[in-house]
Amino acid sequence: MKKFILACLFLVSAFSFSLEKSGIKDYDNLDLSKGKIIAYFNTKKQIVEEPDAMFYRKGYGMKGNYHLVADFYADTDTPEKIFLLRDLDDEDSINGKLAYYNKDETISYVADMKNGRIDGQKTTFEKGKVAAVVNFTNNLANGKGTLYYKEKNMQKLITHTDLQTEILHYFILTVPKY
Repeated sequence: MKKFILACLFLVSAFSFSLEKSGIKDYDNLDLSKGKIIAYFNTKKQIVEEPDAMFYRKGYGMKGNYHLVADFYADTDTPEKIFLLRDLDDEDSINGKLAYYNKDETISYVADMKNGRIDGQKTTFEKGKVAAVVNFTNNLANGKGTLYYKEKNMQKLITHTDLQTEILHYFILTVPKY
């Protein structure tokens, strides 16, 4: 009997979400196993039937005037992103914080959103650690940002107002080589 109970506990833990924390209390405390499936999407975010879906969206109720929703990867049933949406069928109505996840349930980035565009701070993570903090206006890097990256096994901190060249340099250094 004990073996049976242990096996059941193992199965429950194996299928529960183990997301890295986003730092957004309402999202980190959300029970992602609950919620109601709202729609299925393809890679272009067009609504499709379930068998053709690459993603699906679950609703978790209202938070003020916004729907709290999460999009999931259909093939792994793991969260892609958690966010607030004014209109359920319009991603241009994303407002507030957005937490974006990799398929392995690690946090990719957290961003301030306004009308579906990054507007405010975007914090990018790599292996659970902050890799970049950049300010955006209307989806464009703007103002001061801080990038952390490894070069010759050393951490380097860069802070300046013109980020475009440094962001490109950062991503060239960190893109995996195949």
